[in-house]
Amino acid sequence: EELLRELDTLEDCAKNPSNPLQKKANKENPEDLQQLLNEIAATRAELQGNTAAGVIGTINSAASGLIQGAPGWMGHVIGSGTAWALDNFKQVAQDRMNELRKKTKCKNDLKVDGVIQGLWTFTGIKCGGPVGKWELDGVMTGAPGGTGTQHLTFTLAGASLAGGWSSTGSVTAAGGSVPINTSGNAKFNESVENGGGTLSLSGEKLPVTAGKFCSEVSG
Repeated sequence: EELLRELDTLEDCAKNPSNPLQKKANKENPEDLQQLLNEIAATRAELQGNTAAGVIGTINSAASGLIQGAPGWMGHVIGSGTAWALDNFKQVAQDRMNELRKKTKCKNDLKVDGVIQGLWTFTGIKCGGPVGKWELDGVMTGAPGGTGTQHLTFTLAGASLAGGWSSTGSVTAAGGSVPINTSGNAKFNESVENGGGTLSLSGEKLPVTAGKFCSEVSG
């Protein structure tokens, strides 16, 4: 299920790249974009088909010669005398996903580390570019005699790079604790030069740095 959700994000990213250069490339070479979308669709079909059938059952049936037209990934793990295990499927699925992650142009990871209103320090990492779900952790750092934490989440759409945020947490001061339950609008403004930019949370801005902060998933 997690891989299927990520495929949706990769597909949205491929169709609506945030990088202006990739937007231009998509217009000039639509066949390359279509090939990538076809690969994403094929991977989704394999994952869905084998989730529905039961991965182990599918592998065992193929090994016994009971099914014809096995999914494409079978060719990587099926052979005479092969020991069938769920780990085989997991590894091949992650290999396919890693290939798609590299081919999408939203592969820059993004790191947030900044202060809002001189009061809250927010940090967090968004893997694979701005499209999709973000999670930030905030710590109250500018209030003498008070402490507080909050967790902020939001999902940015591919075309607009905007969405609604919500946060939960609490602030403690003078021996009492007050819960946090707030919401607002989030938008990412990308820097053409380096892929980083600025994250706006209801008008308050946080710096965003682009880089390779997330490792590929394996196993």
